[in-house]
Amino acid sequence: MKITKVDVWVLDAGEQRGARYPICCRVYTDEGIYGDGEAGVAYGTGYTAAYGMIIDMARHIIGMDPMNTELIWETILKGTFWGQGGGVVVFSGMSAIDIALMDIKGKALGVPIYQLLGGKCRDELLRLSASVRLDHQNRSLGRRAGICGHCPSRCQRGLRRGKNRLYHL
Repeated sequence: MKITKVDVWVLDAGEQRGARYPICCRVYTDEGIYGDGEAGVAYGTGYTAAYGMIIDMARHIIGMDPMNTELIWETILKGTFWGQGGGVVVFSGMSAIDIALMDIKGKALGVPIYQLLGGKCRDELLRLSASVRLDHQNRSLGRRAGICGHCPSRCQRGLRRGKNRLYHL
């Protein structure tokens, strides 16, 4: 299997437009499998740099085997001048490509990505929506979805009182 193409997009963030610019990439292979990844630089002005970084890095991986993720990391990190310096923009670009490669690997092997990363560690997850804020009109909708809509301290008090919710995986 070989990497044939990498596409990069700046996505529309809807209501967060102007403050957030998600950068996503799709890595294609000659076997018709593709993987999707996202750069972690979506806020502020850094998104254009991450967009360009993924495009520049993509040139180095065309023709490589997507299953050899470590070799691809080494090629990008040590085979490019700016890769050696690291930094947020460089590593967010590398991360987006790496996520897409893991997606390809999971699809090719027929396993979920968490299996590739060492397997499942829990049967349940605690859900805490401490950073979600809802206005008065949307609070009832949030409560039905299990989001309290209050500040983190109220969420934490609820946890101490045993009002947490577990999701079974």
